[in-house]
Amino acid sequence: MALIQIPDDVTFSSLKEVLSFIDGSEERISRTLQIIGFLTSYDKVDDTFTILLKNGYTSKGRHGIMAHFGKGDEELLVILAEEGILYLITNLRKTDQIPEHILPLFKGEKDVYHLYVSPSMMMDLAASFIGQEKRGRITHFSGRYVPGSRKRSRIRPEIKRNAQYSGEDGYETLKEWASYYGIYPNIVTFSMFNDTSFRIDSRGIFSVYHGECANVVPFIDLIVRSNIMIKDRIEKTTSYEQVKLDDKNRTVGVEHPWKMDIASSLDGYAINAILRESSEEWKTSYLSRIVDEGFLLADLIDECKMVKTELRIRNNKLNIYPSSKIDMGTNMKIYDLITSNLDVRAEVR
Repeated sequence: MALIQIPDDVTFSSLKEVLSFIDGSEERISRTLQIIGFLTSYDKVDDTFTILLKNGYTSKGRHGIMAHFGKGDEELLVILAEEGILYLITNLRKTDQIPEHILPLFKGEKDVYHLYVSPSMMMDLAASFIGQEKRGRITHFSGRYVPGSRKRSRIRPEIKRNAQYSGEDGYETLKEWASYYGIYPNIVTFSMFNDTSFRIDSRGIFSVYHGECANVVPFIDLIVRSNIMIKDRIEKTTSYEQVKLDDKNRTVGVEHPWKMDIASSLDGYAINAILRESSEEWKTSYLSRIVDEGFLLADLIDECKMVKTELRIRNNKLNIYPSSKIDMGTNMKIYDLITSNLDVRAEVR
C-alpha cells in the first residue's frame, strides 16, 4: 500500500528528520507505521541496494541518507545511519508481512542482526520512562518464563509460561509478574502523555499506533546505544585467524573467545536442556559434547548463516569460540539466545 509521497528535492540526514517529515505531511499513513532496526557492517546505504534489488524491489528515489524502494504494493523507506544502523520504515502488517517478507531479507546476510531489545532492556525502559519520569503508561505487554533459567519464579517455578496482559496498570503488573512468576517482557506497548502510543518488539520493531512518530526516537536511541556497546565489547575480544605452521603453507586456526557472565546458580544440565529446547525457535543446530553439573561443552550452528561456534561453560563463565569464521550477526543471536532463555541480566565481559 502507498506509504508517502516525497518531493525529489527533499533530502534527509537522520531518522528523526524522516519521521518529522512524515509527521508534518498532509497525507495520512494507512495502517500502523513500522520502524524496523538492524545492526549491520554497512558503511553506505547503497550496500542495501543489492539485497533489495535481488529480492524484486525497485528503486523509487534517493533523498540523502534515505532511499525509497517498492515492490508491488509494498513500500520501504531505507535509512542507513551512523555506525551501520539500518532502518526500514513501512506500513506493512507486523503480524504476517514483516515476518514473511522483510525480516528474511537480511537473516542470511553477513554481519547483520536485528536490533535486539533484551528483557532487561524492556524493564529498564519501563522503569525509566514510566516508573521514574512518569511520562505515560504501559497498556499491554507479552512475556515468557522458562523453568531452570535465572528468571526466578516464586510461584510454581516448574511451569513454563507465555503470557499477555492488557490494562491501564501495565507497569505495576509487569513488575509483579516478573517478581512472582518470572515473566519478563518481549513486547511492550507504551501510551505516552504526549499522545503518542507505540509498541516495542524484542526483534527491533517499533510500531507507532497514534501520535507523532518522531517521539519514538529517544527510545530507539537508547536501544541503539545498548546494541552498539554489546557489539563493540564482543568484537574487542573475539578473533579467528589462520596461523602459518611452516614453509609448506600448512596452517592452523587460532580462536579467541568472547565471554559472558551468567548466573552461578545455573548448572550444566539445566543450561543444556534449555539450549536444546530453544534451538528450533532460534534457528540453530545444537549438539552437546560434554555435560556435567559445573561444565558444558557444546557446538552451536547458526542455520541462517551456517556459522559454527563452540560454547564452553564452567560455573558462571560462558566462553563463545568461533570455529572457522566470525559473524557479528551470529554473535548477537547468541547474546539474544542467552539473555532471552538463560539469564536476563547476563553481561558480556
